[in-house]
Amino acid sequence: MGKLNLFQERAIADAVERFDPENWRTHVGPCLPPPLEDHATKIKGMAELLRNEESYKDDKFLHGLSDDNLVLIWSLKSLSMTKCEFVWRHDDDTSVMRDSDDGNESMDDVPDPDEEVFEAELREYNTELEASFD
Repeated sequence: MGKLNLFQERAIADAVERFDPENWRTHVGPCLPPPLEDHATKIKGMAELLRNEESYKDDKFLHGLSDDNLVLIWSLKSLSMTKCEFVWRHDDDTSVMRDSDDGNESMDDVPDPDEEVFEAELREYNTELEASFD
């Protein structure tokens, strides 16, 4: 083989630079992994994204929730194959919010704790719960 011309030398130099990482590894080193986010930062970011969703803007029930609860309840309400019941307590007042099958239930549909129907359902639920522990 004779003397290499300029194009051949350039092709060899490019191939060495492309396929031989040793030179780059000794001078530059591997990339550092990004720092991990803590749980609170991830939840805050997800809640910020959810607040821009149309489904959040249309649902007044979600507006007063903390970031943790917003992410959980929004995801449950958004799934069409779930049926869920949310129960929360404030002082002596017990409130219940049930999702309907179409998911369009609002705070106006929350039953009053003094209603007989609510009390009957609550007694039935407690009876079933007590029976499951026996």
